[in-house]
Amino acid sequence: MVFRRESLARLDLAVLGHRRDVDHIWLLTQRQGYFYQRDGQPVGYGYVGSSNGPFALLNGADFPAVLAHVESQAAASGHTFGVEVPLINRAAIDYLLSRGCQLEAFFAFFMSDVPLGRFENYLFTSPPFFM
Repeated sequence: MVFRRESLARLDLAVLGHRRDVDHIWLLTQRQGYFYQRDGQPVGYGYVGSSNGPFALLNGADFPAVLAHVESQAAASGHTFGVEVPLINRAAIDYLLSRGCQLEAFFAFFMSDVPLGRFENYLFTSPPFFM
């Protein structure tokens, strides 16, 4: 599916509170992008490749279906599947643990003194740090 910049921007604004246009341009050169729709309307996106993410969904309850899809896409292309999940994203955590996935020993902490984003509807870019 063709990624439309304005659709991605609307999703990012709803989930993160800001646009990520430059990030999407780069991500589309590095990974396979997926656009998720319901009744013809964008409801989320995600990226899969040798690294995975980010994923943003308007409804966190869609994570089991989205993760099942991208897990099978990663396997079909020979990539290992792993994601960076905020622990507030219960739908993704429940799905991944039910599939036998395990938490890594490394944790990254994000602290803010102001409300920021709807991370129950988000999975971060993996791996989180690049050299």
